Amino acid sequence: TNQRRKSSCSMAQVNVEILCAGDQLHYPKSGNTVSIHYTAFLSGSLTKFDCSRQRRKPFKFKIHAEQVIAGLDESVAQLSIGER
Repeated sequence: TNQRRKSSCSMAQVNVEILCAGDQLHYPKSGNTVSIHYTAFLSGSLTKFDCSRQRRKPFKFKIHAEQVIAGLDESVAQLSIGER
């Protein structure tokens, strides 16, 4: 079931499309390291500009540690384990 979530930060709005539900019990906390795959598109278009799956390497970062842009940080913090 596809779901859409919006996450807003001070500068931008990020749209997250949920393709597969996670466990809906376990969510990352501040300081946790997460490992994700992502596909990034230009806003308002179908132009893909980056994809971790094509590199066959998940992207890892710590939640709320200012290691990534705020929109990615906030969006991933709302995903439960296994959510895609």
